Amino acid sequence: MFTLEQLKDYMRQRAEEDRALRSVTVTGGTLEEALESACQELDIPLKRLEFDVLQKGSPGNLGFGKRPWTVLAFEAKSKAALQGTEKADFLPELDAQQQLVEENEDGHVWVRLWHDGAYLKVTKPKGNGKAATEEDALSILHQRNVRDINRQVVKGALKLVTGTYGKVGEYTHNPANDTLMSVEVDDQEMRASVILTPPGPNGADISAEEIEHFLKNNGVVHGVLSLEIEKLVDQPEYNKKITVAAGTKPLPGQDAKIIYNFDTTLRIKPKEIEGRVDFKELNTIKNVLKNEELARKEPAQRGVAGRTVTGRSLPTRDGRDVQFQLGNNVALSKDGLRVLSTSDGQVMLLQDHITVETVMIIPGNVNNSVGNINFLGSVIVKGSVDDGFTVKAVGNIEVMGNVGKAFLETHADIVVHQGINGGGEGSVTAGQSLWSKFIQNAKVEAGSYVIVSDGILHSRVVAGKKILCKGKRAKIVGGYLRASEEINASSLGGIGSDETVLEVGFDPKLKEELDDLVSQNEALEKAFNQHNLNLQSLMKQERIVKTLPPEKLAQKKEVLSKYNETKAKLEQLKTILEKKQGELEALRFSGKISSSGAIYPGTRLIIKDITYDVIRESSAQTFIRDGNIIRAVKYEEIEEDEIVRRP
Repeated sequence: MFTLEQLKDYMRQRAEEDRALRSVTVTGGTLEEALESACQELDIPLKRLEFDVLQKGSPGNLGFGKRPWTVLAFEAKSKAALQGTEKADFLPELDAQQQLVEENEDGHVWVRLWHDGAYLKVTKPKGNGKAATEEDALSILHQRNVRDINRQVVKGALKLVTGTYGKVGEYTHNPANDTLMSVEVDDQEMRASVILTPPGPNGADISAEEIEHFLKNNGVVHGVLSLEIEKLVDQPEYNKKITVAAGTKPLPGQDAKIIYNFDTTLRIKPKEIEGRVDFKELNTIKNVLKNEELARKEPAQRGVAGRTVTGRSLPTRDGRDVQFQLGNNVALSKDGLRVLSTSDGQVMLLQDHITVETVMIIPGNVNNSVGNINFLGSVIVKGSVDDGFTVKAVGNIEVMGNVGKAFLETHADIVVHQGINGGGEGSVTAGQSLWSKFIQNAKVEAGSYVIVSDGILHSRVVAGKKILCKGKRAKIVGGYLRASEEINASSLGGIGSDETVLEVGFDPKLKEELDDLVSQNEALEKAFNQHNLNLQSLMKQERIVKTLPPEKLAQKKEVLSKYNETKAKLEQLKTILEKKQGELEALRFSGKISSSGAIYPGTRLIIKDITYDVIRESSAQTFIRDGNIIRAVKYEEIEEDEIVRRP
């Protein structure tokens, strides 16, 4: 409730503001006309105008009941008021005027007679609604036979508009004519209603406190609707059931829910790259790492009991738990709310069990129906790998059929049961060893062994340790083969075949790095020599003419910059080259090249830095380095345990 001091302060403030305010009351057939008149009277633009609607206009009906708009207009005081729009944007047409009127609401005066006196409350208007006036308030007070009216308090209520009741006068109370009230509770005790009878002359209205007290005395102790009661006090509805209390329905607990961090259905979703769909990348494999979260559980929630308006508890059920179904290579977290992988692999839902498979089995060929494979475990392909497709794995790759112009890559072993025919385009890379029936027109690299039963034809093969061809047709014809320790086959080279180059006695990777550095060095030396020639030419011209023209000076500056830059790169590369050469020479690989059968002319043998070109056919020999020459000795057999694949 407001106090007298609040009222006095407010009235002083408003009086000071009103003295400084320029205002005018105008009328017009439309709101637009009224505001235009106000702008002319005050000599200000529309965007600086504020106004209150004192009377809403009406066009009437057939000329009857026509009512003009009456507006109290004044110059805006705040910056916010100056942010209005121009006339064309602001003033509505007739339809818009009618909509504006509908959205506006006048302020209200509420008078209630309670046991200790008469009380008054004022509410604010909405939009451009009309504010309640002192005349309105006094009229209602007189209708209710209120005496000893404190008009100063009435004025304060109209100014402050606090929305709360304040005592403004007295009346002759007749308790026999007070509002009567009854309460009804429905059969389920979930709703309580009151029925009011109107007060007689000088009878007291009902107050919110009285309604709440009455409900409590009649056993309604829960779910009392205070806002509805306040509304009923302001706008009483008599001889009608009004709901004033509502029970709380019981809320069952939410069941536990498992949220999977992977797609539980096999859906083919081709990868899109720069607007083009790659139908080889089907995204059907969900790889996971060890200790990765695969699923989590949102725990079941406890239910919330309901309560009737009489306070009786309504029981409910708690949410039901759900258990994880665990498959292979997964485990629960300590809190039991997460499923974690215990190894790398492919996660999937098999018969509702969360499973991580460390071995992926492709039942047929790797083709358009399967797409490229990228897997954190091992891959077994029951068929072949078709041209253009890729199989990548962290574990072993085993192909029961052939490998065409395809790309295979793994950190572990690769086994190809039928053979590799790369067509000069594919590549096969094994971090450890590779076994294949044959290798033809392919690029193959293995960190340890390359073991072949039917020979290597016209291919580029690199092995970290040995290249071993064991079998009646296990020949090496054409191509470029490198190994650190040994190359061994049933025959080397061929009559009329392409050149066959075999290198041993060094780390192949280190040698490739060194070869690349040598190529870079040669290119830099060539560029450096050219820059040097250009620079010398310009300097010679300068000595002759003493002063070079501006374009030649600019050219000399550019050439000198390139000369110095290339020289610095050469010096840096020379340091790296010397380091790599030292590393290569420090390796103590003896290296040998062997053939159980023929060694044909046209075969080049390289052991460390010594090269030997075969010019006469020979057979059953092993070639080794002896000082600064390569010497042939008796053939040394392949040790059987070296070609056996170990698990």
